Amino acid sequence: MTNCINVRAVIGKKCKYEKELISLIQETFNRSGRFDVPDLFPSLNFLGILIGTNPALLKMHRKTNNILNDIINEHKKKRSATLARKCEESNHDDMIDVLL
Repeated sequence: MTNCINVRAVIGKKCKYEKELISLIQETFNRSGRFDVPDLFPSLNFLGILIGTNPALLKMHRKTNNILNDIINEHKKKRSATLARKCEESNHDDMIDVLL
């Protein structure tokens, strides 16, 4: 529930990627919280590839990046449409609008 509230506060509305984004965030926390040999011994970095940690993290990174790019592009389109109509700034700015 807390994750849903946080995602809506940042995105500003319920989006079609909400459940997938929340599951990716939870999976990232689960994977990053585990003990990993290459973290302790950087010279054994190849173990991350053999164990499968690095490819899994890269796959999650790509999925998250695609979702966030889509959300940002939607906000840019919404913002340009608002400016094209010469409407006043919305009082309902979310975190993405503030950062853009």
